[in-house]
Amino acid sequence: MTNEMDAGSARLLYWKSVKFAVRMTDHTQQETMTVRLFSGSITGKNCKMLRLWVSDPSDTRCLHALDFSEADFAGLKSQQGILVTFDDFPANLASLFDRCIVAAANEDPPLFKACICLREDLSGVVLQVVEVSEFKLLAHLELVLQPVSSTIACEYLTFRTAELVTSQKALMQKLEDSQADCEKLALELTETKDTCTVLESAITQASSDSAEAATLLRSELLQEKADELTAQRLALSTEYDTLRQKLDDQLQRSHAKHADVLAEAKQLTSEKLSLLAQVEDLQKGLQSVRTEHSAAISLHSQLKESNDKLTRQCGDLKSALACTTADVTAHETKNAEHVETIKSQNTMITSVEEAKESLAAQLEECGRKLDVAESRLAEVTAAEGRSGQMLARLSAELRVAREHSRHQAAMISELQEQLNVQVAHVNELKSAEAAVKRAVEEKSFESNALQEQVNDLQCKLTAAHESLNGNDQMIRWLNCQLNEAQAGTVLSRHHCSGPNTDGTRSEEAGRAVADLKVSIAKTPGRQPVYRSRLAQMLSQGSHS
Repeated sequence: MTNEMDAGSARLLYWKSVKFAVRMTDHTQQETMTVRLFSGSITGKNCKMLRLWVSDPSDTRCLHALDFSEADFAGLKSQQGILVTFDDFPANLASLFDRCIVAAANEDPPLFKACICLREDLSGVVLQVVEVSEFKLLAHLELVLQPVSSTIACEYLTFRTAELVTSQKALMQKLEDSQADCEKLALELTETKDTCTVLESAITQASSDSAEAATLLRSELLQEKADELTAQRLALSTEYDTLRQKLDDQLQRSHAKHADVLAEAKQLTSEKLSLLAQVEDLQKGLQSVRTEHSAAISLHSQLKESNDKLTRQCGDLKSALACTTADVTAHETKNAEHVETIKSQNTMITSVEEAKESLAAQLEECGRKLDVAESRLAEVTAAEGRSGQMLARLSAELRVAREHSRHQAAMISELQEQLNVQVAHVNELKSAEAAVKRAVEEKSFESNALQEQVNDLQCKLTAAHESLNGNDQMIRWLNCQLNEAQAGTVLSRHHCSGPNTDGTRSEEAGRAVADLKVSIAKTPGRQPVYRSRLAQMLSQGSHS
């Protein structure tokens, strides 16, 4: 690793700030250091070479360096089991540093760490990239950083000086651009002032014209609506009086017809009551006839039962007589003895025949009574039919009277609906009057809105004045910073090894970027221009 890199062939491959865990003998501290990786060739040889610089941006004297060629990388590869080639090693080393940056920003604790620690023999510094696991720290790469020689220190200071010169040129260019932008802003502000003056005058004239027009329109609309409402009220009052008179006449006629209908209904009711009384009398007579008929039926059944009994007795007697006659023929000798018995039996037969004749007469009389009852029942049924016809006629007359009353009620409801329509028309006219009033109020509201817009334009004009003052202050501050940077450049030429030069210039560049961001926030209209220039500053700083 004693070979030196040809400065003309050096090419920057990686340049970023990485957070390192710096392990001292008694403690460990976190520091942010700048990592630069170069590729080139060995001086006087056609061999590839890599250079790694790890420096503290706040202290130019803090520098750790490592130069290794393809032969050195072969030994490193065999020692640590590296799988990539020499050509792919720079990209993989850059990816390891990037993973450390991402882990430090997004993970707590980070899984990937970049560490710097002293060797046990104090012969150099070891740079490690480790992965934290639950079991142990897994080292992906270990590089031994050798002490910096005077040649490497001079190259480093020359590189940092070129960076400062580049950043100074970029700041000068940005200052010139800012001055040009300020001049453009001044011209735009002047144009804006003129435009605001014209707008204020136009808005004032428009507001006065709109106020006068609104006042005239309001008075004209109110007068027209008042005349229309007066005419409509007169017409409606006349029409209302006419309709009211018609309604009163129709109501009087309907009341008279209603009284006649009530009288007819009362008369029909009295007739109905008399008919109902007659029907009740007929129903009572029918009930009595039905009672007599039921009694006659029960008597007929009793007589029929007694007749059946007598017929059975007659049959018994005939059988007994036959037996007696047989006995007489058989026992002629005994006839004398039973003469008296036969006579008594003949007497009994005679009485039985007389009773049978009387029962037949009673049966005939019951039949006549039944015929009379049936005739009376037919008469009652006919009377019920006549009373039903009379009731039907009375019901029909009542239905006609009710239909007439409903017709009168429908006419009254129609007149009431017409009256409601007229009232609704009057309400519509009132709502139209309210709408006119609302239109006048809206015109007043629009005039107030125009006045508010005028106030907003005045506020924007004031903000533009403040932004212009802020831009003037930023220009003055940038001039001061430029003068200080020029003075610092002259001093750095005489004192190349002076401490903290890199940190001071970085802080000044950071302040310039922060002030440019403040200007972006103060002037929204110029944000695209400022943002593009801020991106150019950052990109130029990163490339340098």
